[in-house]
Amino acid sequence: SSMHKSDFLPLAVQVYNPFVEDGDVLTFIARYCEAVRGGEHLKYRFGIWNEKRRYMVKLKLDSSVPGSVLHPPGSFSIGPNRGFLYYPGQPLYCWRCGGQGHMKAECKGERCRFCGEPDHVAAVCRPPKHCSLCGSEEHLYRGCLGRKKSYVCLVKGSHLKQMRHFVYFV
Repeated sequence: SSMHKSDFLPLAVQVYNPFVEDGDVLTFIARYCEAVRGGEHLKYRFGIWNEKRRYMVKLKLDSSVPGSVLHPPGSFSIGPNRGFLYYPGQPLYCWRCGGQGHMKAECKGERCRFCGEPDHVAAVCRPPKHCSLCGSEEHLYRGCLGRKKSYVCLVKGSHLKQMRHFVYFV
């Protein structure tokens, strides 16, 4: 089925460090979504949190490909914390290079986790590094003003003003 900008999709996020703030996860996914609803912690049968969070999201339009949406990466880092996400209609995602349309087994490439550019790794990165939380080239994660903010601060943040229908439940 084709994805339309107006469709809300369930987006499941798992960060390997359970102490990553919900606000940081919201700030990260807001880079790819024009609207986010929910924020539920998923639980196992006996009510124990399984470290997954579920949101209902509207993906942003991809300005480089008319009529398509901007797909968030299948794996990501928020500072030193690694995680992954999945949603219905997600394209094939390579865990080696971060590219779309193929899987790790078929990939010979690599991608830098600092700048996102292909053909080199973080240890030899020369391009400007960017914040893994908000995407800015002005600072890295450790200096990001968007870190660990409360829900109220996130909603008031200038980079989230474009989001409509933003409701957060835990």
